[in-house]
Amino acid sequence: MPAFADVVRLKNGRDLSGTVSKANDGTLALAIAGGVVKLDPEDVEWTVRGTDEEIEGKRRAASQYERAELAREAGNWVVAAEAYERAAELTASADLLNNAGTAWAQAGNIDRAVPQFRRALSENPSHAAARRNLAAALRERGAASYAKGEFEAALLLWREALRLSGGGADLLNDLGSSHGMLGNRAAAERFYKKALRVAAGHGTASRNLRTLAGNA
Repeated sequence: MPAFADVVRLKNGRDLSGTVSKANDGTLALAIAGGVVKLDPEDVEWTVRGTDEEIEGKRRAASQYERAELAREAGNWVVAAEAYERAAELTASADLLNNAGTAWAQAGNIDRAVPQFRRALSENPSHAAARRNLAAALRERGAASYAKGEFEAALLLWREALRLSGGGADLLNDLGSSHGMLGNRAAAERFYKKALRVAAGHGTASRNLRTLAGNA
């Protein structure tokens, strides 16, 4: 049978192995060969119990995460995205997948961002940041399709963004525009009016609604 142990990663980068327990005063007690070491939780980065293989995976994931954070701070978004992805492969973390998607979006690669946000939601369907980020990425994809005259594709992307986000005035106006370009006048009018209910002073929705009425 595999041997299980606890590994504690300190914030200074040092790893300690043994058996962890929590004392009444909130400190952590790590039983190691030769005695017990007391640790302040503020000094601990993470604690994991598992086989040697699982612990090694956690260490590798932590190493990739640290690389990703350094790259993010330096604005090296592609390096950050790839490192977040490698860390996520080792831990199946929705947070890391969302981080990877965000980094790809910052790098201008929406096509790489969207699958990461979807994977994050697959791991954790209630992950609010991943839902918000996926909606934003789909809206951007929809805008690109609309600009190319692909109005049906834009409509489908914006519909999914609406389902994820609950809708904002800009997105509702986008949906009105796509319906308008497809000849769906009633739907276009409905979405423009919804946009104006959300934001009464939305200039673009107001203009679009007047134009639609003028073309009747």
